[in-house]
Amino acid sequence: MPRYRIFQLKEEHVQAFQEKAPKAGKLNLRDSRYEEVGQIEADGPYEAWKLLQEGDLPDGVRQLGVGDVLQIAEEAPLICTWWGFDSAQWMSVEQAARLETHQEVDAQVSA
Repeated sequence: MPRYRIFQLKEEHVQAFQEKAPKAGKLNLRDSRYEEVGQIEADGPYEAWKLLQEGDLPDGVRQLGVGDVLQIAEEAPLICTWWGFDSAQWMSVEQAARLETHQEVDAQVSA
């Protein structure tokens, strides 16, 4: 049975994430906005979600919600969305800063 690592969105980022409109394509997850809180064994992400909704939660783990992430070993992370689980990818603080810089330049060029 696979063992999923549980990454929960830090409390200060939950509301902002849940209020954003869904994006098409693979989501970039900023690693600085998540903390690894534990592991769970389950046959799939939906079973893990169900176990985390109804079971005895380990210390420091809340029920899995929109924006939280499950990941098996080195596989792509799976983010919990309003409609299920989607594949995502981790992005470091440095990568996020470069992306924001490119977006600012693109906005200035198109203005």
